[in-house]
Amino acid sequence: MKKDTFYTLLIALLGILPFTACSDDDNYPTEKELTGHFIGSFEGTVCIDSILQVPIGQGTDMMPEGAIYKKTTEKATSNGLTLDVIPIDDKHINLALQDVYYQGHSWNFDIPNIEVGRLYDTYTLNGTATFNLKPFGECSVSIIGSANATALGCTVRLTAPGCSAATGNVGDTGFSGLTFTFISTKATGSESSEARIETFELPTSVGANKDAELEGGTIDQTNHRIAFTCKAGAKLNKLKPTITISPEETATVYPASESEVDFSSGQYIFSVVAEDGTKVNYTVTVTPREEEESTES
Repeated sequence: MKKDTFYTLLIALLGILPFTACSDDDNYPTEKELTGHFIGSFEGTVCIDSILQVPIGQGTDMMPEGAIYKKTTEKATSNGLTLDVIPIDDKHINLALQDVYYQGHSWNFDIPNIEVGRLYDTYTLNGTATFNLKPFGECSVSIIGSANATALGCTVRLTAPGCSAATGNVGDTGFSGLTFTFISTKATGSESSEARIETFELPTSVGANKDAELEGGTIDQTNHRIAFTCKAGAKLNKLKPTITISPEETATVYPASESEVDFSSGQYIFSVVAEDGTKVNYTVTVTPREEEESTES
């Protein structure tokens, strides 16, 4: 089934799934058709909590100066994803998601006892769970989606404790949630495991790249690191890299080539995902150059 077609089916099922029901007499060949290792990708939003304080002179009636409050920031995320479907019985499965990745954090978690229904030739999936996800604590997760013998797609909502303005300290940050939709296909065992960045450039003719006066870009393939330098004080929140990967027919890079990337922290991690789900992370750093001291003649 083509990816766009399955996405359309998934969206349709997400709308009608709450209204579908199945008879106790129905017999689904869940173990035969759904069991297996699935490879795909996800797109979603990460929520990050920050504990802040209203600066002096900037207070309002609703938020006086000095008040401590929590701000939640949403950041888009996408990456490769692998998962295993483990049947419990004809109408229940466990779903094991692996390497759900976001900038230095990688999560593996199981969603147990997902209810399986049937709508024509497609399975419907619906489940919730609560579990401890290190280092974030007690999290809740819900999943809703659809599957057939060769493909599986779902929307997942994960909620973590995050930060509390009542107990946190100013400057604290914490992961508070992740919502994503993924699409995947069942692995055949013949997929390629090759994933490699061949070139990584920050073209100096492009907007913010030009203003940052970037230099470098040599790829260390042993340690999977790429280093650039920039002028002191450069704004690095809107850089646009141009990336080539191999094999370009089967591997995928996240973020994609020519995406706008925020390097304000000094580094960003790019993931190259092979056809079989193997993931290779490259750390790209941008370091300010020391200003040359002027000499008097």
